[in-house]
Amino acid sequence: MAESEKSSAFKFLHTITKPLFCYGENRFLEELNPRGGETICEIGCGNCDNLIKICKRNQNVNLIGFDYPEEQTKSASKLVKEKGLEKNIKVLCGLAHEYVFDEQIDRFIFSYSLSSIPRPKEVLTNVFQQLPPGGTVHIVDFGNFEWWPTIVKSPLIGFLNIFQVFPEPEITSIFEHNKECNIDLEKKFGGYSFLAVLRRGL
Repeated sequence: MAESEKSSAFKFLHTITKPLFCYGENRFLEELNPRGGETICEIGCGNCDNLIKICKRNQNVNLIGFDYPEEQTKSASKLVKEKGLEKNIKVLCGLAHEYVFDEQIDRFIFSYSLSSIPRPKEVLTNVFQQLPPGGTVHIVDFGNFEWWPTIVKSPLIGFLNIFQVFPEPEITSIFEHNKECNIDLEKKFGGYSFLAVLRRGL
């Protein structure tokens, strides 16, 4: 499956099954608590639904939606404009493993998107390197379902794989020996999902 088709397939899965599959996403967004003036970028923003929610809760923040391919970002831009939020939310298109942002990003967020993005380790490394001291990366995504019975776990993982979603709950381990990175990791719902915050040292 081509990269653009993978992205489109996951966006469809995310939209149709979001209330069922994206466990913990609302809490994830509520606990961001950004400071005024911060810039937040969501990688794999889809139609910018999450950024629209953040914007409603936090008026004094700068928001960027980042996704690929161009058709997706055009759709997101259209929705943002329809909501009258084009001054609050900027939408960018590119490949996240190599993109260099022009402005300083204080927080990058991945909400059930990292497991569907090609080259996720490179993506995570790239955005972390662009954080300022004290900047953070926030992740909520599928876990390894370690406490789930095989009869449930195997079909569920197989279903996700059909849509080119490949959970990597240990992905933050790539920073274990990085002295600039502090990691907070929490597993939820028997390993269904995990929450992680990567903070760049001061």
